[in-house]
Amino acid sequence: MAKLPALTDAEDLVALNATVDGRLVAVSTCGSRRNGLPGLRVRVHLHEAGDDWRPVALTGVTIAPNKVDLLPDGDFLLVQSRCVRRPFEPVPDNAQVFNASGQALRSFRIGDGVEHLAIDEPGTIWVGYFDEGIYSGDPLSAGGLTRFDEYGRQLWTYWPPSGFDHIATCYALNVSARTATFPLLDVGCRGNFRDLSKCVSDDLQWTGAAQMLGDR
Repeated sequence: MAKLPALTDAEDLVALNATVDGRLVAVSTCGSRRNGLPGLRVRVHLHEAGDDWRPVALTGVTIAPNKVDLLPDGDFLLVQSRCVRRPFEPVPDNAQVFNASGQALRSFRIGDGVEHLAIDEPGTIWVGYFDEGIYSGDPLSAGGLTRFDEYGRQLWTYWPPSGFDHIATCYALNVSARTATFPLLDVGCRGNFRDLSKCVSDDLQWTGAAQMLGDR
């Protein structure tokens, strides 16, 4: 069993995730966020089977990360959950990609209210959102579950087909080779239930755990 990465007394562990191929990746930060991002020092820690944690110091960080995953080519994807729209200001990016040496490569926006981040084997980015993001008016978050490519281009979002309800909160998310999966049974107050594991879109099966709204 892997231990948590060794941190300095000044560091905080802000993100921890298991990749689709079984590795562990974590993020630590050091410095006060009150002074803005220039004062925030960020490290990514990668753990592979049989090895200890390998820390990588990041440069060019423009977000306050609290989500992390690993792209197939070894690049790190860091995400800041909140991406608030402010009047008369451009919406800031809340996702950044760094290479294995810690250098910033690109940034993009993946919507407000990120609750879950998962990258499948081909490198598709799956994002599940919590209610404040879904109802924030951000079109990237509104569906509750959205899929992006590695450059932040939106590929798919969940919109309920006939007979299904919309997502109010994505409670859990897992990925396999090309599928975002989490078995879900929706049980009504009368004991009636629906199997939501058959919601298929774009040849990819989604079975995300979510709070569903609608008649029970």
